[in-house]
Amino acid sequence: MRVILLLLVSIRLATAGEPNWRVYYAFGAPKLTPSYSQDEARASIEALGSVKTPGLVPPLAGLTLMRAIERCGGFLDSADLRHVAIYKNGEGFPIKIDALLIQSGKKPDPFLFKGDIVTIRPRRISDFP
Repeated sequence: MRVILLLLVSIRLATAGEPNWRVYYAFGAPKLTPSYSQDEARASIEALGSVKTPGLVPPLAGLTLMRAIERCGGFLDSADLRHVAIYKNGEGFPIKIDALLIQSGKKPDPFLFKGDIVTIRPRRISDFP
């Protein structure tokens, strides 16, 4: 006898302001509640993870990844600079960035736009803020 099971899976795409929860869960951190709304996140750039002051950055003309991180107080000592990710407009798959190559001038500093989410992971999971 042969049994065929049909597995139905529901997948909901995240909107701007939501990928941060995916990132937090990926690192095993407890659920955190942001102090801003999704509308505020869509109108700004969101920096999460191993930066000194995670949160929203105003989307100024010509704002780049490294300038946005500077506006958040810079990287934490525990930050893994080789694993920075940008979710364009807060959606889809991340663009993976090696910030060490940007700092050394070997790669250009990418521009950020409103709705983008930047995540910086720690070198070790236990270092996640």
